Amino acid sequence: LIFGVERIGKSSAHGGDQPVPADREAAAELGDAEIVVLGMGRVGTGAYAYFSETSPGKVICVEESFDKVIQLQNTGLNCVHADATDHDFWAHADLSTRHLILVSLSNHAENLSVVKLAQSFGFANNLAVVSRYPDEQQELEDLGCIVFNLYAEAGYGFAEHVEKHLIEQNVALDQQQTRQPQGMPQMTKE
Repeated sequence: LIFGVERIGKSSAHGGDQPVPADREAAAELGDAEIVVLGMGRVGTGAYAYFSETSPGKVICVEESFDKVIQLQNTGLNCVHADATDHDFWAHADLSTRHLILVSLSNHAENLSVVKLAQSFGFANNLAVVSRYPDEQQELEDLGCIVFNLYAEAGYGFAEHVEKHLIEQNVALDQQQTRQPQGMPQMTKE
């Protein structure tokens, strides 16, 4: 399987910093990105956004849907079109030099396929993978991956979000009470 690419660059024919269409049959070029996000669903998009803030200019994402790649590029994301489960992609994309690869494909079988490809190409750096169930998590951990269990972590993240909101709400209430002019009676509910 061969993949297409849309490269972002300058082209007078396309009006400056607009996406420059490339041949759909070109190999994915990842440039010198140190962090590669494979799969741009909700989790991959969130991971890309986080690492774009913490490591600007060092992140690239890989997405299988050509239309989605164009959409992501039009919003400013550094994204290429490729099938992360394809042997040829791994053979040509020079992933072994990357610091971190985050795998967030649509199912465990695809994620596992990517892990095995990474190992077959000698990837020895950080490989982080999403799981949904404890058995998937264990299988990926046994393969040496950093694993994020979506369902287990979702509850933790939910609670953390609620706690943050409550803390902010309390701070807002505290500030409102301290702004009460002196000599003015405080309103109370009766």
